[in-house]
Amino acid sequence: MSIPSFQNMKLRYIPQVPQEIDLVYTEGGMYASANQGPGNPLQIEPDTPSFVKYQTWRIGGATEDGTPILYTGDFEGGFHNDSNDAGCPVTLGDLSSYHIDIQQPIHGGWLILIRVLGGPLGVDKYIGVDDSTNTIVIKSFRAGTSEGLPGWFASLRE
Repeated sequence: MSIPSFQNMKLRYIPQVPQEIDLVYTEGGMYASANQGPGNPLQIEPDTPSFVKYQTWRIGGATEDGTPILYTGDFEGGFHNDSNDAGCPVTLGDLSSYHIDIQQPIHGGWLILIRVLGGPLGVDKYIGVDDSTNTIVIKSFRAGTSEGLPGWFASLRE
């Protein structure tokens, strides 16, 4: 099952896949948010009235160059990273492309990993979160790592 392109979605952060998959069945959670505005780092914030308008995204159509993640609010752009370095913040800006690894359809949505394209041999990089700041950043893992990866639960925005 593929994830639909260009549909309004919210992206809930799942800190460790596959260990914490059950979080998709719980209330609450933290969601990708562009509440800081253009050029600033994306954050994770609760799905509450003050943040909802900053938390709607669209997964773009996949191309050979990857897949962009577009913001649908008052600002243009989407997920953007200036480098592929671990710890690099993901900002709201010109679109960067990613590889969307669909882990499984689950609970009416899709558990996905957002993998950064390029980088050194032997290293896989994913979009995750700096737990001390709630900033969305690039995280590095040894190539082939299959546990403890940062994931996102993509579900259609009602």
